[in-house]
Amino acid sequence: MSFSPNWHASEAASALGFDGDPVPGEPRVLQGVVDDFTYLRDTAWSVSQGLDAFVASASGGFAGATADALREVVSGRLKTFVFNIARAFSLAGEAVAEYRTALVQAQQVHTHGRHRRRKGPRRERPASAEVVHHGEEC
Repeated sequence: MSFSPNWHASEAASALGFDGDPVPGEPRVLQGVVDDFTYLRDTAWSVSQGLDAFVASASGGFAGATADALREVVSGRLKTFVFNIARAFSLAGEAVAEYRTALVQAQQVHTHGRHRRRKGPRRERPASAEVVHHGEEC
């Protein structure tokens, strides 16, 4: 389906029978989600650093076969698990941030189109009309 250059999302929404906002969404709420994911990502990285410090500490009275076995689990499976949590929150935060940006842009396009329709059609100069300033064409 091809649209004319004067096509607007709200006109299409009306044509399709939509009564509400054709670009629903609340950027502030999405920013809150991004902020929460960022906090959770940072917390997971902090836990990861704490696990690194635990594995690196061979002293402190925690020694022997049990301590070595725990350090092995922490440095292997647990460390990988926490890393994956941090990475997941990082990727989710990036995805929501990109969606928020696209939503804001779509809402601005819709708002611009709505204001433009209220003002009426923009009058274009005919292609043959040329303006000359001080001997130069513009």
